[in-house]
Amino acid sequence: MSDASPNSYLHKDQTMKFSVPDMSCSHCVAAITKAIKAMDTTAVVSCDLENRTVTIDHPSSPDLLKASILKAGFKADLIQTV
Repeated sequence: MSDASPNSYLHKDQTMKFSVPDMSCSHCVAAITKAIKAMDTTAVVSCDLENRTVTIDHPSSPDLLKASILKAGFKADLIQTV
């Protein structure tokens, strides 16, 4: 049995910004934040309603984060990774 944790493939945190065009209210923000935090409570999530973007600091892959946003019911496109 391996001693590796489920997230052992993860590296240092990276900042990713997603465009979420259908995010329009505080309920949307709460649903997206909840979906990402359900994946990992250590994720730092910042939603900008005016620009309809979500910025996430987390060591996960962009595809996993995008899938979490989609699971909340919102289409998302990665627009920046730092």
